[in-house]
Amino acid sequence: MSYTCKRFKRTPIHVVEGHDEALPVIYRCLGSKHLPFEGNTLVHLDSHPDMLIPMDMSADTVWDKNNLFTTISIENWIMPAVYAGHLKNLIWVKPPWANQITDSVLTFLIGKHKESGLIRIEKSREQTGRKEKKAIKVAKEKSTCYGDICCETQRDSAIRQDLSYVSQIIVWEYMSMQHE
Repeated sequence: MSYTCKRFKRTPIHVVEGHDEALPVIYRCLGSKHLPFEGNTLVHLDSHPDMLIPMDMSADTVWDKNNLFTTISIENWIMPAVYAGHLKNLIWVKPPWANQITDSVLTFLIGKHKESGLIRIEKSREQTGRKEKKAIKVAKEKSTCYGDICCETQRDSAIRQDLSYVSQIIVWEYMSMQHE
């Protein structure tokens, strides 16, 4: 999708109580063409990653924004926007004591599970270790979480209908500045 983004005369500042309340603001900026419709980078400053996926969320929920906004909550508002293609790269800047995901760059696939129709993600095959492959084999028919990212465990047996969107999560710990 090619178009020129509009510019705000003054940069808007939105203060929200619930983290998930940021998504409607982002969608308004997408709709008004102040943000590109796809491929954006989100810098997330928080002590929690907020990158879970509701276990029972139909992938089609992302195409109905009103339904989406009532389905998400503070811990799972980011990944549906990744699945929709609006966000491509996620940068989570976290305090030193937050250990849900270690400092790293994670590449993952996100898509619609062919059998269940739910949004699921999986780490790229290069990042899957021997223990995880064994856990996947043992835990058929269930989902599990690696760090705080929920992944479909039927990796080899379940073919996705829509698994073309590859994204990255960059996890970076900020250090507090101390003056001597």
